[in-house]
Amino acid sequence: EHRPPVISPFTNKEDYRNLNTLEAAVDRWKRKKVDEYAEQIFLMDAMKSEIRMLRDQVSRQDMVVDFLTQECARFRREKEDLEKKLVASGSAANHQSTATSEWVPSVGPNRPCLQPDTEEFITVRAEVLDSLRHLHGVSSLSIKWISRVATGEGIQKFDEVVQKRGLDKFPVARLYSGLRREVLPGLESCQISPGMLAHDPYMVNAYGKGLYFSRHASKAIHYCDSSSQLLVAKVALGNAQTETKENFERTSPAKGSHSIAVPGRRLPTQSPLQLPSAASGLPFSEEYVVFDTEQVLPLYIVGFQVKA
Repeated sequence: EHRPPVISPFTNKEDYRNLNTLEAAVDRWKRKKVDEYAEQIFLMDAMKSEIRMLRDQVSRQDMVVDFLTQECARFRREKEDLEKKLVASGSAANHQSTATSEWVPSVGPNRPCLQPDTEEFITVRAEVLDSLRHLHGVSSLSIKWISRVATGEGIQKFDEVVQKRGLDKFPVARLYSGLRREVLPGLESCQISPGMLAHDPYMVNAYGKGLYFSRHASKAIHYCDSSSQLLVAKVALGNAQTETKENFERTSPAKGSHSIAVPGRRLPTQSPLQLPSAASGLPFSEEYVVFDTEQVLPLYIVGFQVKA
């Protein structure tokens, strides 16, 4: 007769000791897992709290950004309105002025310039001088004359182009450009033809055939010719493409961009003005290159002399 095997019970103390050891190990494992789980729960709660806090911060920052964007747009509109009123008042004053009140400098353009004691002249002069940087080798200028270029019609046309092309969503800045004689006739009529930009006897147009601008007049004057004339312009930079590779034949920025931002390049070692710092070519400063002349509104031409 077949009988199932009999499993003998624990019959000695050693067997009971092994069982207790196993149960204790299992209990320790359980407690460890419970502690790990509790720690994970704590970390998850902390992460959720952190996420909620970050969301609140982002939401507040979005509100601040929206407010600042609206304020910026408002200030821009106010500034443009003031510029238009300034130009309109200047034009009206020019029409009402007599031959004795018009001022044509003995050295400069053969056209009326701003009277040196007017608020407009003083404001533009201060703006130019405030932009000078000693690192460019120019810490002082003598402003000989300032001629207004922009007209109410020109400002309106520029604003329409900027809005139509969506450039008002990007920076529109007042910048400086060193002038050359071949560009001046176009500036006087607020029209710069691309062909005017190709002439480059000193090989300074290293990033393409465009108009070069700087936030600092002290850098821009290194690219003037011997006529010593500086352009103050309103420039719609749009989406600026950062570029470090030189290309003298470039005629446009990359697709999707409206201008080129050059992080910095050495000053030209050759310059008609023969500025002392141009010999080393060391100082750097950001520049902007614009290829579409509709993005540029010439405001003033400034005649200057570099002080020793």
